[in-house]
Amino acid sequence: MIGRFLVPTAIVLGIFVYMHDGGSKSATASIVQTCGAAAGTVSATIDWPPPALAPDETWVDLGIAPGFPPGSFQGHGPIAPPSRSAHVEGLPAGLKVYYRVNTKRQDGWHTATSGSFTADCSASAHAKPTPAVDVVHLGP
Repeated sequence: MIGRFLVPTAIVLGIFVYMHDGGSKSATASIVQTCGAAAGTVSATIDWPPPALAPDETWVDLGIAPGFPPGSFQGHGPIAPPSRSAHVEGLPAGLKVYYRVNTKRQDGWHTATSGSFTADCSASAHAKPTPAVDVVHLGP
């Protein structure tokens, strides 16, 4: 009786993973930027969603050109699972940075997510609004 439900469930799950390539291409990374230690530089932390299948290793490539032609990017890794974050320092402020997160599994390399951002810490330096709080004044 259990086998009658287990086999179709395994087949459906296998088709789902195959069709989605075990990655999360539709998912986007979260980029948090802060001003770097050196003047005119930016530090960035890239967080990406977990892939459908656990990778053997992960690399984050940062480049100055879309398509990542040879010599235009720098690889950061390997990042061992279950980590899903990379921190990079010293990006020149104002530079458009292209990123991609590549994962390696037994069947080869897969791009988990990719995109671009402009290195800018000014948004992080501004005060963020905080919710109103009740202030109780004690004393005169």
